[in-house]
Amino acid sequence: MDTTKTQIPDIEKMPESCPVCDMMITLGLGNSICQSLPTNERNKCHQLMKPLEDKKSSAVDTLASILVELGDEQMNSSLDRVNSIIWQATEKAKSILISQGKLTKEGLPIEGR
Repeated sequence: MDTTKTQIPDIEKMPESCPVCDMMITLGLGNSICQSLPTNERNKCHQLMKPLEDKKSSAVDTLASILVELGDEQMNSSLDRVNSIIWQATEKAKSILISQGKLTKEGLPIEGR
């Protein structure tokens, strides 16, 4: 298993525990992983998330099951996609805030606003 993309979260910056948030994030990531699989493999993947949907498994246990069954290549690909979407959204928000006069062209806050 390739762990080069795995980052240990900064515990001090982690928000308070939110099991529902963890479940939603896991379901989103899990569905992304499943959709990237060949059509004939998607049902098996979705079945791995069923215990989480039924609140019989945790987010961590569900992702571990997906990793064990499918490997990490699909997960890393989905995480790359998530990071790309976040980056694009950040750039778009920055552009909007610059056009509204709330940020400088360099993306820095304008003092006094």
